[in-house]
Amino acid sequence: LGHEDEPFSYLLASRDGARSGGWRVVAPAQRVRHEMIFSACGASGIERRTVSKRDAERWTTAKRLEWGDLLDEHPED
Repeated sequence: LGHEDEPFSYLLASRDGARSGGWRVVAPAQRVRHEMIFSACGASGIERRTVSKRDAERWTTAKRLEWGDLLDEHPED
């Protein structure tokens, strides 16, 4: 997408506290063969995170993710 179609910042706020330890999706996923590649924001900044079709449980969950959703609570890779 062009830069005018992409949101470039957002803020999450909660009175109950935020869930930490995960990665938030910040752009649409790219599908490459048997993988989905996400741009995600975590404690260390924005990184590319990959979900392989071999991990059936994560793959099924990843197919439904949208911007702002939690990619992983406890990332393995």
